[in-house]
Amino acid sequence: AKHGVAPDFEAYQAGRSEGLRQFCQPSRGFNLGAGGGRYSGVCPTDLEPDFVDAFNSGHKLYNLRSNVNAANSQINARRAAVEKKEKRMFAVEAALIASDTTPQDRVMLLVELKELSEEKGQLEAEIVERKRAEDAAKVANQAKSSFLANMSHELRTPLNAILGFAQIMQRSRSLPSEHQDNVRIVNRSGEYLLSLINDVLDMSKIEAGKIT
Repeated sequence: AKHGVAPDFEAYQAGRSEGLRQFCQPSRGFNLGAGGGRYSGVCPTDLEPDFVDAFNSGHKLYNLRSNVNAANSQINARRAAVEKKEKRMFAVEAALIASDTTPQDRVMLLVELKELSEEKGQLEAEIVERKRAEDAAKVANQAKSSFLANMSHELRTPLNAILGFAQIMQRSRSLPSEHQDNVRIVNRSGEYLLSLINDVLDMSKIEAGKIT
């Protein structure tokens, strides 16, 4: 090995395994999917099903947001097209009443005006349709965010009670040492679970526009 230092592959594998177990939690899977990320199948088999389910739920949210953004872009594009049609219709109407417009030109202008009116009506109908789809997607997104926030609160309340009792037990001098070790494990695991719940809660607040 270079400089006489041999790589410790067992330590590397152990660290990688622990890192994957930290990463492959449902809340992180949800965040990965909601951010448009990809899952490369690296999670341990015992954690993968829950991680993938959460990832798929997050990816549905990502697709929902993409659809909302696409609908909004389409609405803006059609509004611009409507405005352009209206300007042309105004010009055609002005030409129709102009004294130097010939009868033949008036016929052609009337045909164009009719076509412009029909195209404008079609664009306005498309705007209404896409606005309805956009509103429905926003309602679904808000409902999901509210569910996440409520679920996080409901999980955090009993977990705080568990952590509180664990901390009280840790301070007890009459508790045997082996039980002290078990209580520390409960407290450490609870703190980690609480951090995951807080991640979900923060994410739902971001989606609701309460924090940035």
